[in-house]
Amino acid sequence: MLNSEIILQKGRPNKKLYSITEEGKMELQEWMNQKSEPAVMREDLLVKVRAGGLVNPDIIVQELTHRRQVHKENLTRYQQKEKDYLKKIDSLTPSDYCLYLTLKRGIGFQNQWIEWCDEALEYFNGLKP
Repeated sequence: MLNSEIILQKGRPNKKLYSITEEGKMELQEWMNQKSEPAVMREDLLVKVRAGGLVNPDIIVQELTHRRQVHKENLTRYQQKEKDYLKKIDSLTPSDYCLYLTLKRGIGFQNQWIEWCDEALEYFNGLKP
């Protein structure tokens, strides 16, 4: 379904360049024609917060603070990529615009996690004596 070619590079590890085969394109078309459903979310942090009333709030605060930082770092990285897209937004190919749309969803996802962490941190910090 994919072909790969090794590109020799100097001063860097060799790179593999992948291209889709005709058979792969046909399977992709078939898969694209199928309805998709939202993925089931399996998130350890949500289970920990759900049980947060059973442990010292400091434990949950530490976990939420860590997770917020991870999402903030992801958001910063995604926003930098977004700036690159916005510089050439009027000349994006359809494929590039699809990548941009996916990136925007990722930005929204990271923002939502940060907002949720902020709300949860406010609550759990309020439980501390």
